[in-house]
Amino acid sequence: MEKAQNISISIRKTALIGFLAAVVFLYGCKAWERNWDWKSDITLFIKDANTMPNSVLVLGNAGARWIDLADTKWFNKKPGEEANLPFSTYKDEMLDFVVNDSEFVSGVNKKKIILPYDEKKFKEQNLTMRQRSLYKGISYLKHATSLHPRYVNGYLNLGLAYYKLKRDREALYFWKHAERLYPNNPYLKNYYIVYYNELLQRGYQKAQRGRSDSAAYELNKAVVLDRYNPEGWYNLGGAYFNLGQYRKSKECLQEALKLNPNHANSLQLMKNITPQMLGEAPVVASVPVKN
Repeated sequence: MEKAQNISISIRKTALIGFLAAVVFLYGCKAWERNWDWKSDITLFIKDANTMPNSVLVLGNAGARWIDLADTKWFNKKPGEEANLPFSTYKDEMLDFVVNDSEFVSGVNKKKIILPYDEKKFKEQNLTMRQRSLYKGISYLKHATSLHPRYVNGYLNLGLAYYKLKRDREALYFWKHAERLYPNNPYLKNYYIVYYNELLQRGYQKAQRGRSDSAAYELNKAVVLDRYNPEGWYNLGGAYFNLGQYRKSKECLQEALKLNPNHANSLQLMKNITPQMLGEAPVVASVPVKN
């Protein structure tokens, strides 16, 4: 009897172990499948964006990952060159899309930019793999911000993507939009420092080549980015001075001096702007006529 009971207990244990093993195997299969997505946060968020296409957070993360991916070794390729991605699952998704032509027009297009794949259009656009990755990220982020117009991280990353595409107007637009929503965002502050110094450097290089008009163009973007930095105003004033636009030069120097009344370079340049340069005739004292 005791032997039979032991056998019965043994059978129940074996059955229980078998049942648990089956459950673990089934859950393990699901976890294993999920772990393929988890092998990098890039594949994870991209997969989630397909299964949850209206989740702002998922779309935002997927967009950010495509922007990150653009600067990896797999995407620094020439137009039409094989990308050789480390994950083949999403290779076709990355390659087989076309950017809406309106996206290439200077100015801000807030709509989604991905169109159904068209081989002819794809070849005509002749984008690098890096550019395609950035535009892919932009498409996710525009979708996210259309669902949640106050999604700050979406605007931050849109600005970053356009900055990497060297599209200053769009980068400024989205970063300034993020600034309006969250003025003290620490990431934005870091972006501004890097971008501001780059714009000053561009202006300096253009001025060194005698292209004061191009220098003024770059420096105008600098003062839009940060109007509270006197260096931008001073340099813009210098560019206008070299162009002979003395009134604009004076206005810029005045802005610099409002921010820093002791800004030595601005004070010195201001002395060089005479009333005659501004078209202001000097007042001449009348001399009485002797009879």
